[in-house]
Amino acid sequence: MKISSSYTQTTAAGGTPPSASKAGSFQSVLDTAYAGTATSTDDAQADTPPLNRAERIQADNEATRAEFFEYMRKSPMERMRDAVLRSMGLTEEDLEAMPPEKREQVELEIAQRIRERLLRNTEQSDERGTPAGPPDQSIGAVDAGRPLSPWSSAAGMVSGAADQAKT
Repeated sequence: MKISSSYTQTTAAGGTPPSASKAGSFQSVLDTAYAGTATSTDDAQADTPPLNRAERIQADNEATRAEFFEYMRKSPMERMRDAVLRSMGLTEEDLEAMPPEKREQVELEIAQRIRERLLRNTEQSDERGTPAGPPDQSIGAVDAGRPLSPWSSAAGMVSGAADQAKT
């Protein structure tokens, strides 16, 4: 069954449907509006192709991962030095660009601030009753070369106390 309409008659004859001229003008208005918007926002990023959402997320994840690995490769002292430099509003590059006299003064200031932080951490750990050292040097840590004593666990403490009470 074939249904005839003004649309099928004009297109079959090689003409344009009556609504096509209206749609064409509307489409041209949309294209013009989009082109005006696109040029104003794309001026800043004309050299870089636009990234879709997944590519932006992946790039952000890779940057975050690289930053994390860089941070973890540093020793605790290097991390502390970086934190002090950031608090002073400086970078390693700024420090290298300084004249030797000024750099020496800044290095002394950095060393002083690191000492203060270490002392503050030690005082805080003394107040809380927790060891100031890394976890492997804390009280109750298991030494690989030393056998466990009965007092090194809660169950061992109970059984050790019971054994002592018997004697």
